[in-house]
Amino acid sequence: MDSIFKATIENLLERCSEFDEIDADRINETLVHVLKNKDSSASASLAELERRWYASLPNPDYTVYEHHDYIAELWGCWVIYSRKYLKNFQKDNSFTRTRSIMSILGKPKTVLDLGCGFGHTAAAWKELIPTANVIGTNVPATLQMSVAESMGNDYGFTMMDTPPETNVDVVFASEYFEHIENPIAHLRMLVERTNPRMLLVANAFGQRAIGHFLDYEVGHKRYLGKHMGRVFAYAMNKLGYQRVNTRLWNQRPALWMRAEG
Repeated sequence: MDSIFKATIENLLERCSEFDEIDADRINETLVHVLKNKDSSASASLAELERRWYASLPNPDYTVYEHHDYIAELWGCWVIYSRKYLKNFQKDNSFTRTRSIMSILGKPKTVLDLGCGFGHTAAAWKELIPTANVIGTNVPATLQMSVAESMGNDYGFTMMDTPPETNVDVVFASEYFEHIENPIAHLRMLVERTNPRMLLVANAFGQRAIGHFLDYEVGHKRYLGKHMGRVFAYAMNKLGYQRVNTRLWNQRPALWMRAEG
């Protein structure tokens, strides 16, 4: 994990500049606000992107993801959230007082990292479990996808624009489902296609952020973000998964395992 954990924003900006012309100073300035406050709205440029996103609803303006300021948002999510989650999985007492989350994952053949941004989490999974086939997903024909594919070439993981139609052992979804307006339908599609043995999921449906919706479509109804945690848990149970208590703070990410029998 050391090489990807020590990766810097400068490394990322160098990769980004291979595919697009970027203003590195502006992105670094935006990132300072994100990391200092652990909140993207502390940056005026990202706060404006967030306003633009919510003003576009109910016709989502997905071009916000392509704005170069969003590079700082994604790097901040990696540093503040995903990287911390992966570090915690390795702690000897993260599952029980004497077992780690990593120990119960066993030796997964396939790990699926949903919405992996620029590919840092997928690279980290590959370094954690070198024998696993690690697959990341992202939106095709975007800067994020181009950089993630470049990362995949260097770190040995594969990028796809949709979940594969093959069984996977572990699904990792960090701040992913809240970017999808009908997340339960997407969840059902995911389980149908990949039949995961376990999922590690960190949702933030009730939190305002670029790309998050105010309410979500579930069947023929809409639910406010603050209610989606319960809706998501109900759907997981119906799909045959049980949430397993861990020693992670606030059960985050939540560990879901396929129910026996």
